[in-house]
Amino acid sequence: MIRKKLRINRETVLLLAVLTASLGMRILPVASDLPYFSSLDEATYVETALRFGTGTFKLSSYLHGALYPQVLFLEYAAYFVLGRMLGLFSSSTDFLLAYIKDPTSFFLLARVTAVLCGVGVVWLSHAIASRVYHPRVGLVASLFTGFSLLMFQMSFLALADMPAVFLLLMATYLAVRSVEQPKERRFYCAAAALVGLAAACKYHAGFGVVTLTVAAFMKCADHEHRTRAFVHLAVLGSVFVVVGFCVGMPQFLLDPAAFYGDVFHRLSGAYIGNNPDRNAWLFLFTHHLRNGLGIPLELASLLGLGFALYNRSKWDLLMLSFPFFFYLLFMRSLGFAYHLLPAVAFLLILAARFVDAVVEKLRGRGSLGASLFLAAVVATPTFLDSVRLMQVMRSPSTKTMAKTWIEGHIPGGATIMAEGYVFAVPTSGPPLVETRSTLERDIAFIIENKGTGRTATLRLAHYDDLYDNARAYDILKVPFLDSEAITRDRPPYLIMTSDKDRSAGKELAGLLMMTGDYGEKREAVKEGIRRRYDVLATIAPTVAFTAFFPHLMDEDYRLIRNWPLFSRGRSRGPTITIWERRSRHG
Repeated sequence: MIRKKLRINRETVLLLAVLTASLGMRILPVASDLPYFSSLDEATYVETALRFGTGTFKLSSYLHGALYPQVLFLEYAAYFVLGRMLGLFSSSTDFLLAYIKDPTSFFLLARVTAVLCGVGVVWLSHAIASRVYHPRVGLVASLFTGFSLLMFQMSFLALADMPAVFLLLMATYLAVRSVEQPKERRFYCAAAALVGLAAACKYHAGFGVVTLTVAAFMKCADHEHRTRAFVHLAVLGSVFVVVGFCVGMPQFLLDPAAFYGDVFHRLSGAYIGNNPDRNAWLFLFTHHLRNGLGIPLELASLLGLGFALYNRSKWDLLMLSFPFFFYLLFMRSLGFAYHLLPAVAFLLILAARFVDAVVEKLRGRGSLGASLFLAAVVATPTFLDSVRLMQVMRSPSTKTMAKTWIEGHIPGGATIMAEGYVFAVPTSGPPLVETRSTLERDIAFIIENKGTGRTATLRLAHYDDLYDNARAYDILKVPFLDSEAITRDRPPYLIMTSDKDRSAGKELAGLLMMTGDYGEKREAVKEGIRRRYDVLATIAPTVAFTAFFPHLMDEDYRLIRNWPLFSRGRSRGPTITIWERRSRHG
């Protein structure tokens, strides 16, 4: 009894150590780039949540689920109530102006939510693996989930991926509990509702219905009227999935036609990262898993998959169900490695099971110490990648460095044509302050593209209270510099970012329907600029890390691996070049 208690205490201490280390790794880079941001989607989620606070619950687009911004809306509502009690905000307008002036606290709330979900995923991986296999497997699974690059990279940004995986694994855990008690239905209904909520957070998490179906079959396997019991349970589960989805995304009920239109357009159309020239079936193994997990952990995951197929126990089939059907049904629509996160969560559990089985085979019995040692060896490459990414994200960005240089050397009010903008947001270039005329153009553009323009309108209405006009610029915002636009507008200054020289830029160009070879067109634009403009400054990073994070491309992974584990004074980001029109000097 004492020995069992000591064993339980030791495992609990080890789990707490893994959870604490996972939390620490995710908290350290949580303030990176603020008061600006690392991903356009971050601003989309945060501003959608703020828009809910104005009474506008209709979505401008259904490309993203609504559950995460609804959770943020509740958090912001609590923040507003607390701030009003403390005298920080006197009205909802003050609250929005606080966001416009310095959005740091709003982004931190959203990012900490993702951090907590990321740590929750680590805990759930342990809970599921411990329940279906062995507590040793649970600890190894928590180690893999806590420190693999693919899981880590999405756990400190204000994005919906980790909350969706958290809900999916919580549903899986309850499904396991339900299978253990064939006559019990509450766990199963709760699991079904959570799958619906997960889908409302990130649509592809809805493939959890496959795992639910397998769980229903297992529950009814020994039933006297197996087929009828299975049909009844499947129908009941379907009802709760739909209810969960509608609770998490009530906007679907308001405009189902717009929902289906946006979702099917996204699945069938080209978008950044979805390169139709590559073999998506193989790309998963040769790039996404290799880079996101590291070769040793990828091999362990695939061998774990094969080991589960060989054994085919009921728990093996349950763990296999999601990644197997996810791969078959969704692979052609995957663009980036992080789209795989729901499936990877299951693969890492299978990898942990395989590592423990290898130790048990070699030693003739299970050994927690040996399993953790082998797991540490397997996970070391991806853990070091995660540490390097953490260092990268905490380093200064060339975008803010360029902003500082421009404000110190180019007079306020000057007209600048700057590339790197997506929907009026500077994703690849310096986040400069706009003049009133720039904001007016932004409002017209946003409304034309189905947005409300409320934030930009509020910025314009309170312009003098928010900005120093001496450091504002008339910005001609473009996704990428174009010879025709430069010739037409003859801007005195240009801002060019090297992000548009790389593969991400090429894919973005495809999205924007450019024809012909992008590389050749890009060089032609540069040559035309050199004939009419002089270089004022070049802000080059130590490491040219793409602004399309977290859309990590192959070259980005290589750059991460070349980053020293312990370094100071290094910068990251695109190379930003500021040009001045030669005619200004006569």
